[in-house]
Amino acid sequence: MQRVPLDATLTHDLAAMEARVGAGTKLVSVCNPNNPTGTIVDPARLRAFCEAVSPRATVLVDEVYLNSLEPAPGQSMVDQVRAGRSVIIARSFSKIYGLAGMRVGYALAQPQVIQRLSELRMSLPN
Repeated sequence: MQRVPLDATLTHDLAAMEARVGAGTKLVSVCNPNNPTGTIVDPARLRAFCEAVSPRATVLVDEVYLNSLEPAPGQSMVDQVRAGRSVIIARSFSKIYGLAGMRVGYALAQPQVIQRLSELRMSLPN
C-alpha cells in the first residue's frame, strides 16, 4: 500500500496520487468528502482523475458523507460508472439515517468490477 499525503489545503492531492499509479496498482481510494478533514475535491478535477486513472487501476470513490453536503449537480461520480469506467462508488445508509450501529451500505460499479469484488468477499453468500 502506498499513501499519498494530503495537499496544503488538506485535500486529496490527485496529481500526486495519479503519479503513484503503476503497473502493480490495483485500487486507488478517494474519500470525498474526506473524513476526517471534511474537505471536498472539485468534481471536475475528480472526474478527470477517474477518467485518467481508471484504465490503469480501479478507482474507489467513497461518497459516504456526500449526503452531508447541499445537493449539487455533478458532485457524485456515479456518471463514471455509467460511462463504463472501472470506478466503484461506495455509499452508506448508516450515516444519513441514524443507523450507525448497523453498518448498512452499498456499492455501485460495472458488473465485471462487482464480479471481482464478489470473488474477494470475506462473508458467505446468503
